[in-house]
Amino acid sequence: MQSLVPVHEIVNAVGAMTISQDLGMVLFLAISGNLFHNVAVDKVGKSLPDVSPMEIGNLIAGSSSKAFQALSDEEKALVIPEIASAMTSIWAFFLAAAALSVVCSVPLLVSRLHDLAFFRCMMFADVHDRKSISAARRKVQWSLQREIECDWK
Repeated sequence: MQSLVPVHEIVNAVGAMTISQDLGMVLFLAISGNLFHNVAVDKVGKSLPDVSPMEIGNLIAGSSSKAFQALSDEEKALVIPEIASAMTSIWAFFLAAAALSVVCSVPLLVSRLHDLAFFRCMMFADVHDRKSISAARRKVQWSLQREIECDWK
């Protein structure tokens, strides 16, 4: 991202990127945790219909919880696969988020490739003044617009 903004805007770009990443992580964890809890309570509730949702919430907190340790072996045999199943169903949410992340990063890659093509043309061109830089930039834009490779000198 830093390579896509002018030099004087790098600090703002890094700040915006950091805030966006942190907010995205917090939001993603909140949604996935809530989703897991609801799915697990639903699945475990079907296995143990006489247990209250509050008690089920304590059961899915982990195997070291007092509620889980108080279960009989038969009840544990019912609960453990349901909790594992809830974890598996939440994995689809993680997969969808990863796919969305990849799709959203494609425009950044295309923009970065455009910049690399420009800099390669500048490296191989004899660039000494502003006129030559402008001509090289126009040449790269023209070649990218028409999907023709830049001819290297």
